[in-house]
Amino acid sequence: MTLLLCAVSGAWAANFSSPATKTYGTQKFLDVAGTDANVTVSTNNYLTYGAYYIGVYLKVTDWYNASDGNPSGNKENGVVGDFSEQGFIEVTSTSQDNTNGNAGLKVHKTRTRYYFITGATSVAGLVKDNGSSKYVQLQIQEVAENGDLGETTTINGDKKTSQYVINGGALDPSKYYKITFTSNEASNCVLYQIRFGKTPSKTIATQAFAGVKKGSTELTEGTDYTISSTTITLAEAYKAATAPTDVKLINHITYTDSSEEDQDVDVTLAKNGDYFEGSEFIGLTEYTVKVPVDVTPTLALSAASGTVSLKSYQVSGSVTVTVTGSNLTGDTFTAPTVEGVTITPATATITDGAFSQEFTIKTTATTAASTVIGFAHTGATTQNYTLTYSKTAQRSLAQADVTATTTWDWTKAGENVTLKDDGTTDPAKNDDFLLSNIAEITNDANFNSQALFVNLEHAKREDKYMQGSSVTFNTTKPGTVQVWFSNTGNREDKSENRRYLYVNGVNSGVYTLNTTMTTNATPITVPSGKVVIDAYTGTDVATMLRISKIVFTANDAIEQDAIEVPCPGGLGTFYDGSNDLDFSSSSAQAYIVTAVTASAVTLTEVKKVPAGYGVIVKGASQGETVNVLTTTMSSDEVTAFEALGNKLYAGSTTVSSDGQYYALSKTDGKFHPLKAGVTIPAGKAYLPGSEVPAGANFLSLDFGEGSEATGIEMVESKKMVNNNVFYNLAGQQVAQPTKGLYIVNGKKIIIK
Repeated sequence: MTLLLCAVSGAWAANFSSPATKTYGTQKFLDVAGTDANVTVSTNNYLTYGAYYIGVYLKVTDWYNASDGNPSGNKENGVVGDFSEQGFIEVTSTSQDNTNGNAGLKVHKTRTRYYFITGATSVAGLVKDNGSSKYVQLQIQEVAENGDLGETTTINGDKKTSQYVINGGALDPSKYYKITFTSNEASNCVLYQIRFGKTPSKTIATQAFAGVKKGSTELTEGTDYTISSTTITLAEAYKAATAPTDVKLINHITYTDSSEEDQDVDVTLAKNGDYFEGSEFIGLTEYTVKVPVDVTPTLALSAASGTVSLKSYQVSGSVTVTVTGSNLTGDTFTAPTVEGVTITPATATITDGAFSQEFTIKTTATTAASTVIGFAHTGATTQNYTLTYSKTAQRSLAQADVTATTTWDWTKAGENVTLKDDGTTDPAKNDDFLLSNIAEITNDANFNSQALFVNLEHAKREDKYMQGSSVTFNTTKPGTVQVWFSNTGNREDKSENRRYLYVNGVNSGVYTLNTTMTTNATPITVPSGKVVIDAYTGTDVATMLRISKIVFTANDAIEQDAIEVPCPGGLGTFYDGSNDLDFSSSSAQAYIVTAVTASAVTLTEVKKVPAGYGVIVKGASQGETVNVLTTTMSSDEVTAFEALGNKLYAGSTTVSSDGQYYALSKTDGKFHPLKAGVTIPAGKAYLPGSEVPAGANFLSLDFGEGSEATGIEMVESKKMVNNNVFYNLAGQQVAQPTKGLYIVNGKKIIIK
């Protein structure tokens, strides 16, 4: 809805005798239409329409009551009066609603007055504010026939403590509106009078085409456009890659009273061959507008630059930029790869040659500098984005490992936690940082702040807790974790309000609804490595906690397996011939192979693995070692695992013939056939060749969401070296290769 501000003329006086209503859907509306040029609703005590009280919605249900002498009626759900018949209630009381000694209706953030009207050309109110920071707001919403409300247009008051007119501007008399008077704060302002303007209708004598506009600029015939009969063609200078939305025809109207005016007629354009075309009527004549289509591949950025200014404790910061493209080839736009920054998402989908995608650019800057990031696509001019970044008074203490039993107690340390964040009292909400880079603990020598990497809103609060989304530390020993925590407020018992404590992805089963500290009475066992403490609601939405104490108890008696993941993507295979494994609290994930095609294996994640069964393990990065707790699975758990149909085999064996077994490659993280004579070492899992369709030369890993491990180089195998036979990247033989990338004799070649 577009509202054009205009003046409302006429005296502030009522000039009608009885109310009129019009039903639209199920709602009754005050119908302002009629012969009166200006219909004014005013009163010394209540807003009235003739002898009738206009219905007002009150968010505070007890604002009006019988003891105040106010209109009686149905107060259920905050509605004063019965609207089922007239939509109005007759005023039966003369008592005034006084505000600061002046007669008028109180306007308050929680005492909102609203009116449903139609037939009006304007709206205004006589009001008084309650100071420079507490002012009246006039809100206008269009109402659909089904009762849905459109976008809200808000007009802020003038911040005056004397009476003035707040002008809502022009309305369309054919439409239905909800008109609301409220205030920006929970403080009383005053509404004295309200006017709904009605301009008498005029009779049109003639209508004629009078020109073309592009936006607010009137174009010149012959230079900017040509006209042939009723077809208007814009010049090449106005060619566009997407359909313009700001082309208008000028309709010159003459009325029977000899008055004249020009009206803009919006033209909706759609692509039709080499032009964007659309038609609109001027009077009884239909005009067609044509705008040339620009077929040049184009990229555009929402901004040419951005700045990340990191505080001393902040690890990283980010900016966003929206990239749009048109007339592009291919199905995918790929974000640039730039050293020192991370851009997400990595790709955007091109549909019909176009895309629009917001990218997040994240940097871990440690010094002041700038980087130029070039967004590029075939045929389009590269669009450069300049990222400027800096960091003040850098503190970059390295995160310390936890090597023994450790307690972090905010109730003790909080009394003497000195924040060293450049003069501010707390980090920004959802900042990630090492706690020791912002907090100096002077009252608890055992409070190892250098071991805690946190995402916080408050590093200390009320000298007894921290408040944030997560706490992470690294331990060199297995052990148990116990946390004392609470909700960030007192909330109603609903699933979305319950906040559950999680440790390494394991739900403690303990939740909080209020600010009383509770704890997981049964500590959660974790292997050595990364420990993450965070929270989720009962509807699985990440949320924040208040944490007053964390206790990690080291326990060397807890058994665990150390698993190396040497392949790209942090992948590896493993089995333990003696112990069942529990990946629930590990930083790594375990997968089994449940299906095999000619190009990929389908993986299914499992949390527990019986002894002797092989799995694919996925850690955070290639070459790391992850730790997994041993456990004892029940017979039912083992049966359920076996029912999944794991196709991986475990154990040490020697390959007797080429392709008898497939193994995960350290080079590209895919399964490749092994040559005869290769020995598979103990502790590794492999895929029998009997499970693989004939002709498959390598198999990608499908994690169930379309994501696959990406190959880097092929591992040479006897099947691949075969007298210059061509294979595509799915491992399938190609008889007549065309343009593209192929594997020949174990090497990549490109045919152009």
